[in-house]
Amino acid sequence: MLDKTIRSQLRQLQQAPQWESLEQAFTEYLKNYFLETSIKRENEFETIWNSAYSEGGKFHLNNFMKFLEDEASKNL
Repeated sequence: MLDKTIRSQLRQLQQAPQWESLEQAFTEYLKNYFLETSIKRENEFETIWNSAYSEGGKFHLNNFMKFLEDEASKNL
């Protein structure tokens, strides 16, 4: 998917001390916007819809972080 230059830059970014800050900020974001908020809404339909919507958002954010890690670990 990504070219060798981008993969190399991702690998360098992940090896930099600042990467840990990104991971901590990401974890805090998930905690604040997905894990600690109630999914209960005014009726059953709205609760189910909101739950699916939130889980989809969380899935895509986690999937993006995994994508970055996978691409950085590919052979250059």
